[in-house]
Amino acid sequence: MPTQAAGKPCWSREAAIGDYGGHPDKAASKTEGTTPYAWFVYRERRAMRGSAYSQRTSGTLVHCENLATARLFAWVFFRKPEQYRNDCLPGTSDQGLEYWAEVLKIPTREGDERWQVRQLAAAHYKAVTAVSLSAIQTACSELLGDVYVDASFIEGGDLTTPPTLTFWPGVNPGIASYDLGGGTWSSERSHLFVEIQRPPGMSDGGLHQLVNVQLFQLLDRMLPSHCTFSAAIGGGFLLDISQLDFTGLTA
Repeated sequence: MPTQAAGKPCWSREAAIGDYGGHPDKAASKTEGTTPYAWFVYRERRAMRGSAYSQRTSGTLVHCENLATARLFAWVFFRKPEQYRNDCLPGTSDQGLEYWAEVLKIPTREGDERWQVRQLAAAHYKAVTAVSLSAIQTACSELLGDVYVDASFIEGGDLTTPPTLTFWPGVNPGIASYDLGGGTWSSERSHLFVEIQRPPGMSDGGLHQLVNVQLFQLLDRMLPSHCTFSAAIGGGFLLDISQLDFTGLTA
């Protein structure tokens, strides 16, 4: 298969770490270490042939054959199993990344780096394993990175003294425009508020894509059906309840 170039052409002098398959969290193989598998296989191949064959490590056809077979065996018996193991989880996948993006229904854009898609897939994958405030906070933090500040529900009080923004028919009907049929049913206690910030250098498009698309899908999948959620820069109001959605996101 032909190699697919990533990023802008070399003459643009603009490059991203993802253009070279890199990622800030990428770590070296724990089993391979600093010495390639092929070198160990090469030495074994050379030793197996004995003194009847040249023992030189360059400049001979025997060396070329040893090197070619060493690289083949190192890939088939060492690197390939590691790749398969890594592809079994979205957070470490590479050749299986497109599969995970499809299975988890990750919204992607043409310019997304592979490490970004991998990070999104890992966050969505973890989100379906548990539902608790700590799990929600962890998932939001991993998804949003520096954009994330906090996530919380309204707490305190008992069932006889509900918070102010609690509406149900016959007791506190609420605003008619909130009625989806059968009366207005809404409570601050079932609303998750995610506080965010705009890191220096992040564009409006990048922020809205991350919050309005990626975070929305994550929380829509993760939270129970009776919960609502929203996100805004700063605090002091509840989105979708106080009608400050766009004010909050553009503050």
